[in-house]
Amino acid sequence: MKQKLVAAIYARKSVILKKGDTLNIQEDKCRENLKLRYKYDYDLTIKCFTDEKTGKDMDREEMQSMIEQIKEGKVQVVCAYKLDRFGRNAIELVNFIELLKKYNVKLHCVDDQINYDPTDDNDVMTKLMIVLLSVLAEMERNNIRQRVIVTVYSLARKGFWLGGTAPYGFVSVRVPNEGIIDDVGAKSICILNPYAEEIQVVKYMYATYKDEDVSYSELANRCNDLGYEPRFASMFDQHTIQGMLMNLVYVKAAPQIYDWLISKGYSVENIPARDKFDGKHALLTYGKTLRGEEADNNIEAENKNRKDVKDWIVAIAPHEGVIEANDWLVVQNKIERNKGSKSKKNTKHNNVLITSDMFRCGCCGGVISSFNRKSRTDDNVLYPHYRCENKRKRRGKLCDVDNLPATDVDEKIIDLIFEKRDEIASSVEYIKRNLMPARKEYVKKNIIPKLEKEIKVQLKKIDGFLENMSSGKLNDNVLEMVNNKIEECNVKIKELEERIAEEDNKMLSMDKNHQNLDLLIDKFFSLDKTDFMKLPMKDKRNLVRLLIKEVVWDGENVHVYFKTPDSVCGGDTTDSLSINTALTNVDMVKQHF
Repeated sequence: MKQKLVAAIYARKSVILKKGDTLNIQEDKCRENLKLRYKYDYDLTIKCFTDEKTGKDMDREEMQSMIEQIKEGKVQVVCAYKLDRFGRNAIELVNFIELLKKYNVKLHCVDDQINYDPTDDNDVMTKLMIVLLSVLAEMERNNIRQRVIVTVYSLARKGFWLGGTAPYGFVSVRVPNEGIIDDVGAKSICILNPYAEEIQVVKYMYATYKDEDVSYSELANRCNDLGYEPRFASMFDQHTIQGMLMNLVYVKAAPQIYDWLISKGYSVENIPARDKFDGKHALLTYGKTLRGEEADNNIEAENKNRKDVKDWIVAIAPHEGVIEANDWLVVQNKIERNKGSKSKKNTKHNNVLITSDMFRCGCCGGVISSFNRKSRTDDNVLYPHYRCENKRKRRGKLCDVDNLPATDVDEKIIDLIFEKRDEIASSVEYIKRNLMPARKEYVKKNIIPKLEKEIKVQLKKIDGFLENMSSGKLNDNVLEMVNNKIEECNVKIKELEERIAEEDNKMLSMDKNHQNLDLLIDKFFSLDKTDFMKLPMKDKRNLVRLLIKEVVWDGENVHVYFKTPDSVCGGDTTDSLSINTALTNVDMVKQHF
């Protein structure tokens, strides 16, 4: 009887570059190679593992699945079409080879003609070849990355659309790159084409804002009243309007636009020459967003994910602008003037409303916020009211629920809390366990174990490098490369340790807040209403939020939903929801008044 042998084929294709041998071709060539080697001497079983991800690291689902089976002793041979299919990170490739050696798993790479037997200690050349190919694979990955960057940069400089959702008023169209742009290897490119129906909306927005004294919100309401719709929302809002009025994608790039860009701090090096601004074509901006570590380190900026305008790239786009340069500048100047005159929302009533920010509209599901209504006889007297935000934004067309006197509601909710204190006391331990949802969620998503695991990975990499260095079989160039990689690992470990310290501090801070709230809820049961009202506003609000899930106003009744466990009240209480003393068994208490 033939001895059983399990071989694993690993195939990978990068979905980013969309080139190279397909997964099926890789599998077929590996399968053919394995059958020639083992079919006649072994009872061969072949397993296939495939990933469609980049080779920057080995954090791939199928790759990790294969590694787990290697560790469990379920695989005796691994085969890939080329060594770089496992990855293009030299450190991880070397560590992968060490893993195969540890579990006595043979390796075959068809195209590279690598046939590695971990039991053959005299096969020095194969090990050296693997190390060199690993280095070359990482170098090739860096070259690929650089070519992609250069291609994107070249396309950006010439104003082509790089992908993603096209701006309102345009659609992205892919066209063959037939002599349009020669210095990149792109077979096709994307350009923006105007969408006539939406362009008319854009022109209306600019004309209205330029000629009339309207705010973003008022302009949004006008667009909504006229039946204009944004692409991914039910109606326009002030933020969408602001973004569209400031977007360079609509303006005809005349020389005065160049002067405006320079006056706003754009770098001369990152915008076309002034004589390229022909007053016909529009502009596109690129490279506005910080990513990865750059964003994490930009903690002092107002928007940490946004670069300074001096680092933005501005290019003349192939599509034509739809807004005249002078009109666009009038709009920008008006926006600049209105920044200083922007009225601030009056929030004085928030100092007296305990239940503010807890309301939801029962008619449309929108947020209910508070506002001050002036007295009819004395402008200095203000009465707090609750109002649906959808009603305010659409002036009653989306929702027409009545406004609610806030002070009266506030007082009745506090009365209700003290009426229900005995029922609340029966579930106080449940409330304590759930009084910090933010902390619970943070604990659930705690990344400290992941950071500690990553430190172990880096230490293991260093051990692998040191073992290779101690073998005395590496030349000077490879030794220098390995030393650099060890230093990179040490730097990474230091960064991870700093992250762990930060996360520990966050957890300690949350624990302290948790203890304070725990004490506060205990204190509640020793207070009467008079003593409660003497507490600082912050403590009163925190306590109310610990006990109440949300408050819903439907135009007729106020529904108060308390936080309680299912065991507070047994049986089906659906028919009792309108009764003042009813407690439901659906994780809340519902009260009407």
